[in-house]
Amino acid sequence: MGRGIKTPPHLNDVSTLPCEICVLKIANPVWQYFEHDNGRNKTKCKVVKSGKLCGQELTDKNTTNLKNHLRSHHKEEHAAMMAEEQRLSKPKDEHRTAQQKLPVKVCILIVV
Repeated sequence: MGRGIKTPPHLNDVSTLPCEICVLKIANPVWQYFEHDNGRNKTKCKVVKSGKLCGQELTDKNTTNLKNHLRSHHKEEHAAMMAEEQRLSKPKDEHRTAQQKLPVKVCILIVV
């Protein structure tokens, strides 16, 4: 029988680990304006206007709520995000090309 590798409890939440190999994931264009804290389950607005960070925190990761925040408080960013969302939803030749697919954040943990 092979030995099983047990993950230490402090490594179970990979989201809190520093990543040496990461590729940015933007599953929805709205995420370029927000940052999520998994530990607190809060999402913080990263929009900066007139040199001041908005910083408003929203509960959870609901993208509809994030879009509503942009629409209400950051109209220019909301318009840009909606245009990008629309651009991504219109695939060429009915199939999205590799360039149109959004990148994925990948964190690799190597246990030796």
